[in-house]
Amino acid sequence: NIIRTGRGMMENGHYASSTIESNVDSLQQGWSNVSDILAQRQQRINEMLLLQQLLVEADNIEAWITLHVSLMSIDNHGTDQGSVESLIKAHLDVSSEINAYKKQIDALEDTSQQLAPQDRCSDVVVEKKFRITKNYELLLELADKRQARLNDMQLFFKYHDENEILLSWMGDRLAILESIEAPQDMPEADLLQRQFEGIQKEVNANQDRYQKILNDGQQLIDDDNSNSDEVKASMMPLTEKWDCLIILIGVKKDIIDKKKRLLDFLYEIEETRDWITQKGNGLGNELASTADPNTIIELQRQLNAVERDSLAVVERLNAIEAKKVELIDEQDGNKDILQHKVTELHQDWQDVQDKATKQRNILGECSDYQKLLFDIDDIHDWMKTQHLIVSSDDIANTLSGAEKLAKEHEEITYDVQSRQLIYNNILEIAPQYYTDDGNGRRLRQRVDELVQEWDEFLQSCQRRKLLLKQNYEHMLFQRDVKQLESALSKQDMFLTKAVAEMGMGRDHAKANKLKKFVKTIIDKERQKKLSLFSLIELVKRHKEYKKSLELCDEKVAHVKRFARRMSENDHYAAEKLVAKSTAIEDRLQDNYVKFKDAEVKLKQAVELQKFHQQCNELNDWIQEKQQFANDESYRDHSNLSGKLQKHQTFEAELVATKDQLDSIKDLGQTIVDDHPDAQSEVSDRIDELQNQWLSLCQASANKGRMLNEVYNQIQFNRTASDLESWMDHICSVLTTEDTGKDLITCTNIINQQVAIENDISARKDRIDQLDKQVQKFQESDHYDADSMLEKFNHVKERYEDLEEPCKEKRRRLEAARLFFQFFRDIDDETRWLEEKILQAKSEEVGTSLSEVHNYKVSHQNLCNEITSHEQILNGIYQTGEKLIADGHPSCEDVENKITSMKEKSVQLAGYCKDRDALLDKYYKAHQHLFEIDEAESWMIDKVAVLSSDERPKDEDSALTMKKKHEDLRSAIVDYHNHLQELHKASDELIEEELDVSDEIRDAIEDADNRFTQLKMLADDRHDRLAEIIKLYQFNRE
Repeated sequence: NIIRTGRGMMENGHYASSTIESNVDSLQQGWSNVSDILAQRQQRINEMLLLQQLLVEADNIEAWITLHVSLMSIDNHGTDQGSVESLIKAHLDVSSEINAYKKQIDALEDTSQQLAPQDRCSDVVVEKKFRITKNYELLLELADKRQARLNDMQLFFKYHDENEILLSWMGDRLAILESIEAPQDMPEADLLQRQFEGIQKEVNANQDRYQKILNDGQQLIDDDNSNSDEVKASMMPLTEKWDCLIILIGVKKDIIDKKKRLLDFLYEIEETRDWITQKGNGLGNELASTADPNTIIELQRQLNAVERDSLAVVERLNAIEAKKVELIDEQDGNKDILQHKVTELHQDWQDVQDKATKQRNILGECSDYQKLLFDIDDIHDWMKTQHLIVSSDDIANTLSGAEKLAKEHEEITYDVQSRQLIYNNILEIAPQYYTDDGNGRRLRQRVDELVQEWDEFLQSCQRRKLLLKQNYEHMLFQRDVKQLESALSKQDMFLTKAVAEMGMGRDHAKANKLKKFVKTIIDKERQKKLSLFSLIELVKRHKEYKKSLELCDEKVAHVKRFARRMSENDHYAAEKLVAKSTAIEDRLQDNYVKFKDAEVKLKQAVELQKFHQQCNELNDWIQEKQQFANDESYRDHSNLSGKLQKHQTFEAELVATKDQLDSIKDLGQTIVDDHPDAQSEVSDRIDELQNQWLSLCQASANKGRMLNEVYNQIQFNRTASDLESWMDHICSVLTTEDTGKDLITCTNIINQQVAIENDISARKDRIDQLDKQVQKFQESDHYDADSMLEKFNHVKERYEDLEEPCKEKRRRLEAARLFFQFFRDIDDETRWLEEKILQAKSEEVGTSLSEVHNYKVSHQNLCNEITSHEQILNGIYQTGEKLIADGHPSCEDVENKITSMKEKSVQLAGYCKDRDALLDKYYKAHQHLFEIDEAESWMIDKVAVLSSDERPKDEDSALTMKKKHEDLRSAIVDYHNHLQELHKASDELIEEELDVSDEIRDAIEDADNRFTQLKMLADDRHDRLAEIIKLYQFNRE
């Protein structure tokens, strides 16, 4: 309004138009400056706000990483298998969270790129980013290490538990085996043998388990498991205990087998003795010659029994004798018992034979004819008794009954074999008593009847045996059939129950079967809570029963082959067997069809249930996220970075959900391809999900666009404001004239100037970034693009104006630093020259060879240091000459400093030369004293050798000792020349009148005295050895 009024006055030709125009221009310029300052301040405030938000986010990320680093550093890896598995599950969740957190760090990096150039390159931001990157890498490394450690612990505890279980089992079995002692009777032996067989079966069953534990332990060691030492330590007791168990089993088995064989042998002896005693009962009675016929017949019967069984008794006695020999070889400690028992048994049989012989002699007085009649009557009576049994058609209805009948018939067969000898004897003896009288004809008739009865009896036995065999096979067949029927009945019950659980009946129409089935599954899920888990369990049980069905297939084939074989062998129940086997086979095939149909239906139910479950999960997720996508949180600019980051995470999650939707589509298409009746239901469900997902994507895109626009505008304004605030500060620094009062302050100012120049160069990227952002805003038709373009042009002009003041300030600072540096170097080198002059003027030379040597080394180092320092001095001279040439105000002071330093340098060189000569003299003197000491040490050693009282034991050792002594005397004579050389050197050093001259004189005199003593001792020892040799020669002669 003021400007418009002023311009109106100027247009009307006001007399103060020039003043008004000047005031209007001044007002416009002031207003423009105020607007620019406000814009710069606002931009800087926005930049600082973004910086602080980034720092807050960085602190949160650092705190999160620090927390999780501490979690990953916890040295808790579980104490057993269960705790380790819990820790692994928790670790997997944390690891997933750590990997997902990478998006937060990437978002922080993106945010840092939006900072102002000076903020982005500031120490705090760079340090924060570097620390976060390093700590996150450390966190990933710790997570991997902890995962590996937990996996190692899981494998170790699994191995440890298996090891402990096997060790406990072996400990129990070892205790049982150690408690086993040799049995004392047969029941105890049988009990121990059954117990031992059970242990042996357990050992055989655990053999693979033991080998697997060893292989697992070795695998852990080979894989360098963190508990390898414990694994190695646990494998040794396991192996030792297993070996001990195997050895103890062998030992106990040998003990039990030996004792059982002994007890079996003794039991067999006692059983044989009872049998022999039973045969001998009644043979000891005295028989008078006038005994009645019945008594004679009874005695004859007993004698026949003994005679009939004599071969069997002899065979058994021979077998017992053979076993006795084996047992004596095996168990030598029981030799007397075995021998005694067998001897008693032979004696008992001999007594029975003696009694039988005695009675047979008594019966010899009776006629053989009566014996023949007795044998005929005995066989006739026996066949009459057994005929009812062998001619019976009775059969058993159970397998045990069939086995019992077969055993009873086998006993009758043994009796037939035992009486075959008597029958043959009758046929052989009877013909001699055939006569024409009545007795002869009756005997012939009785023998013929006996032959006929015997043949009929044998035929009846054979028929009975065949019948009983077929009956036993029939019972076996029925047992197998019952087992198969039981298994098939269980399968039928399972199929019936499965169909009932799935809600399917057999009377459904084929056209609507699948559709009704699907509807039934859905209804059961909602009403009867038939879950996917129960369907999977049903599938598992179906597989188990199908395996049992496959096992039944082999049994049915066996039953069918058995029935066919019985039919071919004319079995009495052949038709029933064949019919039963055919019925079982038909039932098996029917179950195969049922199982196949149930398998298809179960597969359909599981697939459809999975489809609906996945659809429900995705639908719930979309409904939840729809609320988040439709909110207008971008209107509130607080924590906009966090909102944008949260939205980016949501978009990434939304993209990832597309794969889940595609997976559901593929699953639905698979169901439709396999079951076309479900197309409408599956298509409706997929279309519903597709529409919901597209709606969610649209809402997410709108919200993301609005968040980005608001966020980019705030970031741009913040960056521009920060740049203007920074340029204000830089301008104020560059306009100061301060160049420092000394080298330190000047250097600090130069460092600040370098930092400012680096900062200015670094801000160029920020300017370029703002340029790109403005162009992007123009292209995208941003609602505030013109205002942001104007602000950017102003910032760019100010940035370009900083170059010239910066160069001028740098030139003045470099000139000031050169002057201050020259005087600093002059002072330092002057102090150094004075210090080295004091070292070169020193008269310390040391009191020993090592000390003199150390002084020489130190002096040589000093000379080397002086030589190397000349280059530094020359550089200082050149700097001073440059200052003089440039006409510096302090030229006279510079020239005086250079002259003083050159004089001190010449003085230092002279002192060094004098000290070098002095040290050489004293080094030579002490070296000479060292050589004299070595000569005296050599002579002392030889004096000790010559002063020895050692005396040779014989002539040979005396000659050897004399030879060694002659060599020593020659060395002593030669050493005299060395002493003469030492004398000459000593005289030269004494003439120089050094501090050690008297010490040299005393040392050389002591060496002369020591040599005189050595020579006398050598001559004396030479004489003694000569006398000893003469003595030994005299004794020898």
